[in-house]
Order: sequence, then structure tokens, then C-alpha cells
Amino acid sequence: MTISAAVTYKIKTLNYLRTRCNLYQAEGDRFFTEWIENLAQLNETEKAGRSYQKLIHFNSYSFESGLLS
Repeated sequence: MTISAAVTYKIKTLNYLRTRCNLYQAEGDRFFTEWIENLAQLNETEKAGRSYQKLIHFNSYSFESGLLS
């Protein structure tokens, strides 16, 4: 907790963080390509989990938007 308090005490604005850490907005579409390239194939258990998560997301969206009543 001490580290967290020290960081928030020092960094007060996004502009300060940009200057201090030399941050800049990416210009091209090659940003974080490791998230989409050379990914391992999902096994059956992971595919089932993904399908379950999609189902939950769809059902919660449908309920909230009034599609399911």
C-alpha cells in the first residue's frame, strides 16, 4: 500500500505521466501485434469456456436491452 500511495502522490496528471515516461499515441495499426499474431490454438476445454462466456455476455446484453423479457 505504501508504493501505491507514493505513486499517486507523485503522478497527478496524465500530462505529467506522458512527459515523465515519454508516452505518445500510436500512429499505425501495428500496435500490440503480439495480441493477435502467432496465437496458440485453443483446446476443447478453452473453446467450451469461450462459448460459455459468449453466452453469458449475450444473455446479459439481451436482458439489459430488453430483448429478453
